Amino acid sequence: MSDAELIAFRDRWPRAAGHLLVIPRQHIGPVLDLTREHVGLKLLESLAALDLTRMKERGLALAPGATKLGFHIPPFSSVHHIHLHVFTPPFTTLGKLMYPVRQHAHGKGWSWFVSVDQAITVLERGDRIRLRRC
Repeated sequence: MSDAELIAFRDRWPRAAGHLLVIPRQHIGPVLDLTREHVGLKLLESLAALDLTRMKERGLALAPGATKLGFHIPPFSSVHHIHLHVFTPPFTTLGKLMYPVRQHAHGKGWSWFVSVDQAITVLERGDRIRLRRC
């Protein structure tokens, strides 16, 4: 699936029953490079607001249920262009280890994966996304 701003495709090495990647056509570095301005541009919301009907029409449908959306945090990413992972369980054993979402009272916990909601919360505070709590 693609449109003027985004491209979505199946992950080459799926770590869950449904595993897609969504990337913007415009180059944006890894999630560590994001700032509050990216939230203002609605980048994260655009990445997360996938048109699931269009995806289904193109054979990229995810099973209904608990969809998980998020980003790997460098150095635990192999591509230096922001890309959103979209999952539907069940996860593979490796997927459970690679994509943990950790939380603490004020946002993201210590983890190499950040959910879209956590990323928006952190960036709206004016903070930066990192491996440690933020």
